[in-house]
Amino acid sequence: MARTREPFNRTQSIYLTIHIIGEQRVQVDTHGGRGLGSNVAVLADHVAVYAYDPTALATYANAWIDAAALANHRLPEQAEQFGTGPEFIPGIIIRAHGRDHVEHTYDPIRKQLILRIGQVRWLVYDRVAYRSMTEACRESRITFLSPICLPCLRRVQEASMLPRPHGEDLLSGLGAPPLTNSTLLR
Repeated sequence: MARTREPFNRTQSIYLTIHIIGEQRVQVDTHGGRGLGSNVAVLADHVAVYAYDPTALATYANAWIDAAALANHRLPEQAEQFGTGPEFIPGIIIRAHGRDHVEHTYDPIRKQLILRIGQVRWLVYDRVAYRSMTEACRESRITFLSPICLPCLRRVQEASMLPRPHGEDLLSGLGAPPLTNSTLLR
């Protein structure tokens, strides 16, 4: 039975919650040379965040850095581990384009920092976890400042307005969402 292509269902949405505690093994990587498809990746054990433009990178980096007051004054230095977990767990890839809504809150009952970036909610249980993620975000901002990473927003915007055969956008072959002025400038 062949699958038919259905229109987007606006009655469903996905929210992702990521719990982190203790030292996180995080690294920053880049791909590309300021052309379309270039990205900065922040890679943790089970989460990979790929930022494809300066706005997306700034959103994620600043969301973590701006939570410093809550994290440093409310979270314990090291929280108690909550079990060993399964041997294998799924991973998630977040492809960040443009700006997302950011919220910082602290739950005094559960003693956790809640950092929400778009549809992703990070529950941070201690300062060790917070610092390891924040250092990676700082490194990603420094990486972006080098002249070899992300494309200039104006160049991406201009390329997105070029006519494409059969209505395809420039990054459709990569599985990226269509580039429009509203997604780039929001």
